[in-house]
Amino acid sequence: MFSNRLIRPWNRGQYSNRQNKSLVVNLTSTHPITKIDTRYLSFSIDISVLAGGFWWEGSTGTQQGLGTKRVAPLDLNQSKLDLLVDALEAAYIRVGGSEADKVEYFTSQKPLSEKQHDGLLLSQTMWNNLHHFCQRHDLALIFTLKYGLFERRKQGRWDATEVIDLLKYSQAHQQQIDICELGNETQCLLGISWFHLTAKRKKPSERLRYLHSMCATAQPNQ
Repeated sequence: MFSNRLIRPWNRGQYSNRQNKSLVVNLTSTHPITKIDTRYLSFSIDISVLAGGFWWEGSTGTQQGLGTKRVAPLDLNQSKLDLLVDALEAAYIRVGGSEADKVEYFTSQKPLSEKQHDGLLLSQTMWNNLHHFCQRHDLALIFTLKYGLFERRKQGRWDATEVIDLLKYSQAHQQQIDICELGNETQCLLGISWFHLTAKRKKPSERLRYLHSMCATAQPNQ
């Protein structure tokens, strides 16, 4: 049995009679009910920060739900960053964010005419450095795969070619992706992002079909 004395910082009004209360908790067993996963304390890196996209820090406004200032790609080989992340080992790291659905992968086979002008590019060096970073710090990678900002009425079915090529590259180079998120936060607002209303209005069953088809083709690492 132990007691914990609750001290409240306020002294006036309706809260004054709540001070100097005691709380007694009786423990009937010393065995834990459950254990927190060793990777419970985790963190994320926004794809805009990793690849050098539009970020909030230093921006004076917004554009399509993003910041207005383009930042330099994050250097994952900084000794100070390694020191800070050391304290979090082991952990999950999620790489995603608002630009995850429109980033170009280095494995893309699109002709130049179809690529976005001045778009965000996840280069081969960035991708390899990310995996080296995860391996150095025992991080399990959660990666948001691009679902694309397509409108079905205009462009038909989702084209998973870019995603499959990235997964095949990762498989060939023994790069582990522990959890795949298909599209950035598409569960929000009934599966849509507020600034891409028509682009992400897809039924969950449709997204599952796409995901199963993609996984069956790419056969990524488990």
